Amino acid sequence: EKSSQPREQSPGRRRWAAPQALELPVCTVSAPTQALVTEEGIAAHPQHYPAGAEESPLAPLAPPARNLHLVFASFAAFGSSRQGVPELDGVRFAKFCTDTKLIDDRFTLTDVDLTFVRACSKGRRRIDFDGFSRALGLIAQRKGIAATELHTAVLAAPGPLSRGTHAAHGGVLDKLTDPSQYTGAHKWRFDAEGRGLGLVGRDVIPKGNGHVPAASRAVLQPLPCY
Repeated sequence: EKSSQPREQSPGRRRWAAPQALELPVCTVSAPTQALVTEEGIAAHPQHYPAGAEESPLAPLAPPARNLHLVFASFAAFGSSRQGVPELDGVRFAKFCTDTKLIDDRFTLTDVDLTFVRACSKGRRRIDFDGFSRALGLIAQRKGIAATELHTAVLAAPGPLSRGTHAAHGGVLDKLTDPSQYTGAHKWRFDAEGRGLGLVGRDVIPKGNGHVPAASRAVLQPLPCY
């Protein structure tokens, strides 16, 4: 028979106990932080929130890039397979000036090349971010505006643009590609809808009686034996 008395616990073993619920500290937000996430706080501190993110103060930065480093890196990596420190060559620097619409009467394409040469270090053909910053200062000086105004224009640009080739229309191209404007023998090689007629539209249709027409009509004579 089983004993109803409780068993004595050995000194080396511990009795299992149910875990107790953990009490987590309550996170509190300070009053200055609460003031920033209100509509009045957003209006009073616009520097904390990018344009287009008023709906959610915690929304991430949306393009265009809000940092000159990101703008520089995006143009340096455009169409390039180089690894390592991002750098701009003359072609990509000219693309940067064109895509950000910095070129005008005061800052021409010639000034773009001269500015790039002045921003390059001695013996170098590429510029890093420090050279890029020097180039922006030279551009602002050339255009006669403040550096902050130039930075605002650069940050407002959409970034590197991809330009494809578009088909040209009008002029000589339409005349050469419109069969209704053909004259002479070329006119009869197309139907009313502009489709080619193939062999039917040719003046002379080969009969297929031989590679050389004269040989197909000639009488072959045996060669004399000597």
